[in-house]
Amino acid sequence: MLTTSTIAEEVVSRIREILGDAIEDDPITVNDSLTELGFNSLMMARLIVDLEQELKIDPFSEGRISITDIHTVGEMIDAYREAENTLDDRK
Repeated sequence: MLTTSTIAEEVVSRIREILGDAIEDDPITVNDSLTELGFNSLMMARLIVDLEQELKIDPFSEGRISITDIHTVGEMIDAYREAENTLDDRK
């Protein structure tokens, strides 16, 4: 079972990795808009693929959450947290 902090750390880590030098050491908060951080649709796709591979969760597969509903770092974290909770409930 993944914890919320583990999910949050992984999301932020992947965002930093994708943005590279563009973000430097600026803090990333849950309220930060992915668009304002510099994300485009290709970067969003890469983030989702990376997170699915690392966390073994796809919060978008069942259609409960749409990728277009994700605008902030916090919403991305929540999507993976909710998907993890759904998996735990099924076990």
